[in-house]
Amino acid sequence: MRSKRAKRPPLVMVYWVDDCDRHHLHGPLKDVLEHAQLVLSETSGMLLRYDEALTVLAHDYDPPDDEDQEPEFGNITVIPSAWVRRVMHGRRRVQRE
Repeated sequence: MRSKRAKRPPLVMVYWVDDCDRHHLHGPLKDVLEHAQLVLSETSGMLLRYDEALTVLAHDYDPPDDEDQEPEFGNITVIPSAWVRRVMHGRRRVQRE
């Protein structure tokens, strides 16, 4: 008997702003402020959660062997949703839950 296939979460691209921790960024205030910046990031993965608090992506998917099991996910990225500019599924923008 063939097992029922588990539905995979959508594969998305997340465009977000990451912090930049620069240990070598020191000196007079003018120099520090001139070189201080945020990093614009793009991360792809399967969207597990996207709400006011968190955006959670999985990069690995292990389908269940039979219908009594749940799929397993790995290589997880967690991004604060306040840092997310947009999430795209193909050409469609994904809205928060």
